[in-house]
Amino acid sequence: MKYLQMLEHENIVRLRQIIHSRPSKSESNQMMGSLYLIFDFLNNDLQGLMNNPSIKFELPHIKCILHQILSGMDYMHSKEVVHRDIKGANILVSNRGLVQIADFGLARDMLPLNKEFNYT
Repeated sequence: MKYLQMLEHENIVRLRQIIHSRPSKSESNQMMGSLYLIFDFLNNDLQGLMNNPSIKFELPHIKCILHQILSGMDYMHSKEVVHRDIKGANILVSNRGLVQIADFGLARDMLPLNKEFNYT
């Protein structure tokens, strides 16, 4: 949640509100309630669109989608956040062609490069 609250970019899903409900008497743990995250609604995910045989992506569509994904990732990286779970199911697409990166459950802060480590 901290990354979703911190990141504001047109190609990253926007967390609009967090709602914490009171615990109900029927819940086993009386100290906990439910947590609801409210996001903007996008109709599709990229994986679902790619698996739909009636949808054919032309080169301009592919370029536009990739440009938006890379724009969102560039912004994340500029804020020193790594997503770590980029896949078609985590790329949301609106009916108007807006692409947003979602699901920051595995996201982490970037670690500084260790200059002594040999990457070869």
